[in-house]
Amino acid sequence: MINVFVSGVTGKMGKEIVVSLLKDKTFNLLGGSGTKENNKIGKDLGHLLGLDRIGVNLTSSIEEKKDIDLIIDFSHPNCSLPLIKFVSSSNIPLVIGTTDFIHYGESYGLSGWKNPQEKKVKLEGEFINDICNINLSNVENLYK
Repeated sequence: MINVFVSGVTGKMGKEIVVSLLKDKTFNLLGGSGTKENNKIGKDLGHLLGLDRIGVNLTSSIEEKKDIDLIIDFSHPNCSLPLIKFVSSSNIPLVIGTTDFIHYGESYGLSGWKNPQEKKVKLEGEFINDICNINLSNVENLYK
């Protein structure tokens, strides 16, 4: 089983991803996060989605979770940047689906986001390998 953490879990795409993960026994939803300001922090993710309780509560930080095999991020650049820093030291694969990240990446201290084929991202002077920036806004159509 693949342990997955979803950042931006209370947004439209984050909710869709959680529902899909819960249907597929290949994956184990290990956790999900929202912003620190979210008034639903601590609530069960199942209840937030209108489902039965699943025993996984909304958090504001990924550092609270261990044994993560994969991180999926559909949040905001403010949340994506700490995730990139986190995975750069933890070797956990990260899929970034934050659609406005291309436009805001440079202002958040990242370079290398102008070219969708870019395989290296420079973060605070150091290169992070194997991050590919793709606009995933069309993924939403798969759920309609």
